[in-house]
Amino acid sequence: MNFKFLISAALVAMLSLVGCGSSDDNGGSGGTAGDGGSGGDAGAGGDAGAGGDAGAGGNGITPKTCDDVPQEITGYIVEGAPATPTDDCDITLEPTGENDHIQIIETLVDNNLTDGNLCLGVGTWDIGATISISDDPGMTLKGIGDSPADVVLDYADENGDCRGGKGINVGVNDVTIENLWVKNTCENSIEQPRVDGSVFRKVMVSWDDRCERPNPPAQCDDPCAPKVCNEASDNAGDACVADANCDGDGAACVDTEEIICGDDVRLVCSTTLVGGAEGTCVGNMTLNGAYGIYPTDCTNTTVEYCQAQGASDAGIYIGKCTGGTVENNVVYENVAGLEVENCVDVDASNNTAFDNVGGLFALQQDISGSMQSNTNVRFLANESYCNNRPNFAKPGSAVAGIPVGTGVLSFAGNGVEFADNVISDNLTLGIGMASNVLNCQISGGDCPPYNEGYDPYVQNNYIHDNVFVNNGTDPQGDFGLVLKLLGVGIPGTPVPDVVWDGYQPRVCDGGDNDGASCFANADCPEGSCISGASSTNDAANCLGTDEEAAASLLVLGDDCGYTDIPDELTFVTCATNSQPTDPSPFYCEPTQ
Repeated sequence: MNFKFLISAALVAMLSLVGCGSSDDNGGSGGTAGDGGSGGDAGAGGDAGAGGDAGAGGNGITPKTCDDVPQEITGYIVEGAPATPTDDCDITLEPTGENDHIQIIETLVDNNLTDGNLCLGVGTWDIGATISISDDPGMTLKGIGDSPADVVLDYADENGDCRGGKGINVGVNDVTIENLWVKNTCENSIEQPRVDGSVFRKVMVSWDDRCERPNPPAQCDDPCAPKVCNEASDNAGDACVADANCDGDGAACVDTEEIICGDDVRLVCSTTLVGGAEGTCVGNMTLNGAYGIYPTDCTNTTVEYCQAQGASDAGIYIGKCTGGTVENNVVYENVAGLEVENCVDVDASNNTAFDNVGGLFALQQDISGSMQSNTNVRFLANESYCNNRPNFAKPGSAVAGIPVGTGVLSFAGNGVEFADNVISDNLTLGIGMASNVLNCQISGGDCPPYNEGYDPYVQNNYIHDNVFVNNGTDPQGDFGLVLKLLGVGIPGTPVPDVVWDGYQPRVCDGGDNDGASCFANADCPEGSCISGASSTNDAANCLGTDEEAAASLLVLGDDCGYTDIPDELTFVTCATNSQPTDPSPFYCEPTQ
């Protein structure tokens, strides 16, 4: 394979977004609390810090391993959720099991429920259309069971096929959705665009494995495991295909005991088996809706005590929002667990992400001229562990490039804080910081000039007092190969806790736009785009004020002295020869 092509593909795999080993410490920071290893210098080719068994982190969370991932989740697992009142219902409906969306929609249309409560009784509701809340600000739609698992809005028909497009669409202010389970929507489970004050509390969203449904689609015809004649057959144990002769009473064509997908009995199609013979069976999850809980262009939104599973993009997504809290949620078996993108003044705290492709994301995309940048976005006291699920995103989608095994990723962030989080057992990365500049350069996209106001660099991030345990021990995919080429992610030398691409702002050198940003529509003289940074950490990415608060660090390509954004081979060559691992320039607090 052409080396340049390989490296290009590898770096794109890390950066092109929008979207279990032992429990030894990887030598990074153990946080200010607990007994995580302080470690030695985890530089490329150097010795990883010894570390020991990590104790509880600064938030009191004991680091988890892949052995702690629940083997089977059939209900609501979020701890500490408050009880839902059941004595304040203005209207109560009961499920009939057939076209239940009609009575919900008609009730919303025929009644003024402003500031009122529409309650749904215990049972499975047959839902075949989008439920839109568009006329009643301040209303609450809630289930009156003991948990959200008691009131199930199922959008699948008798054949297991989804119906109705979106699940619930909230189009007015101050609406609360509470204590419900929304399943098997064709598109996003719950969407809330351009409104203020929405609350999503104790909401479950999920997708069944389509290959386990009564009449799976054609994509599921090919089994993951070979078929044989069962023991009742005269030909017991013989290979069994469509025309096989399984003679005898009760003869049948059955799966073999040895499922090639391992111990995961969510057996599905070979067409969607990702990761080879030892991979995880992810089912036909590529067909699942993109987002679970999906507020966008919002203000003051609350997402709390929710549970999201199976989204082919993000389980919980907060995008272009100002103000809001995302706390005490559980996200698992999604491509991206929890994602905050282009937001201002949003806190994500006390959330748990496991068994996703990647756990927690703070992303800043060049969405439009009216986009916001991630400013004062905080990820506090979350846990992100064993996010090593094979990537089942739709091919070509924004999140299809998320590296398997990503604990946390900050993409072009400017003003994001990660503190008191516990990040463990993620195969590729603890925390990655990546700019959009390198992404565009390597992918060949015509990215600059960016929309006015967009800053593609990673700046003013504050990553401190986190606990890192057993991350980066076996980096996956093409990006993992690049890390291994750089001498980390190999036995005895795990990937440092934090990896940053090292790119800093570039400015025009000379001309009328001297000093102006090169990628903000500035007309720079040809060949005059130079680094605007004068030191290793002019980007003001800070790891805490001292060694106890900081993590181990790998900076890719920072000290190369580029006069312009290099091609990918130049970048990797430089990174191979110059890998700053000294965290001391990063002992600081952001000032901007």
